[in-house]
Amino acid sequence: MENMQYAEELVKEFLVFRGFTSTLQSYESELSTEIGRNFQVDKILDLVFSVYIPKYQLDKLQGLFTFFKQCFTSPADAELFSALIKLELSVFRYYVVNALKSGRQDKVVEFFGANGNYLLQKREDWQAWFDMSAGLQITGWPAHDSPVSSVLFGPAETSIFSLGSDGKIFEWSLHNQGQILWSRDCSSPESFNKRMHEISLDSDGKRLLVTSGLVRAPIYQVQGHESGLRTLAHSASITSVDWHPTLPIYITGSADNSVRVTSIV
Repeated sequence: MENMQYAEELVKEFLVFRGFTSTLQSYESELSTEIGRNFQVDKILDLVFSVYIPKYQLDKLQGLFTFFKQCFTSPADAELFSALIKLELSVFRYYVVNALKSGRQDKVVEFFGANGNYLLQKREDWQAWFDMSAGLQITGWPAHDSPVSSVLFGPAETSIFSLGSDGKIFEWSLHNQGQILWSRDCSSPESFNKRMHEISLDSDGKRLLVTSGLVRAPIYQVQGHESGLRTLAHSASITSVDWHPTLPIYITGSADNSVRVTSIV
């Protein structure tokens, strides 16, 4: 009991120090009731199954089990610790099933991305679940009024770029489905009616290189309105482009059978 009272005082001291006065009032109100004197299993279950799981608060769910595991440090707690691990894995499975039933494949992918290494240590229990998660579509939307010629991820992997055969480029948000962050029409003026079939983004995500039916390809400033640079001229149309993964250097391939490596510095 003395240890419990000491812990309660520490919590109060922390709340006062941080200025969490509203939380402090709620905390003191809970302590003043008889129900606040016991370990509230029902409240914890309600928190997990009514808040953390349906609202996909994966980080908080993981943090809760991390806290519980830190409570079992004695060798005498081995049996309890083992039971806690089994409970944790069962709750994780419920999280995945709930996400699948709700059509939130993105949350399933997020879950396995965050817990992959930990769950692979329990391969016999989770191998089938990893197999089930493979190939799930995260998101998708109608993007162009013409066939899509090229797609790529943005540098922070929070957006994607797509190029239509009509020469229109869009940067799409991966957090808000269908939201356009930036766009550019590459079909005009000089390349009008020329098929744009490939795009490439530099390592900083600031310059976008586009092929066309021209002998010089434009380099567009992402989030800007100016094309700025152009590639050096080939003797025929530029059919393929790519950027160096770390340096301001790009490669162009042409219908004249040539390849060129160029630095913009």
